[in-house]
Amino acid sequence: MLMTKAAYARHKGVSRQTVYEWIAREELVLVGGKIDAGATDQKATRQFVIPDAWADEDKKVNISPGATMFSRDDDY
Repeated sequence: MLMTKAAYARHKGVSRQTVYEWIAREELVLVGGKIDAGATDQKATRQFVIPDAWADEDKKVNISPGATMFSRDDDY
């Protein structure tokens, strides 16, 4: 479905300026100056792939020492 920039902004619940920023970063699929919402959604789902280590519970994930600096039990 082709949409104007303003219509796409309303559709996504963002400002037109945000849509223009997405266009500048080439995150949206444009056809003749209009946004192809279906193609854009397909493009977005292809970009964000869950790493296998996150999807498979048997695999272990290494956590950097910096990420473990603070815990919920620490007194601040």
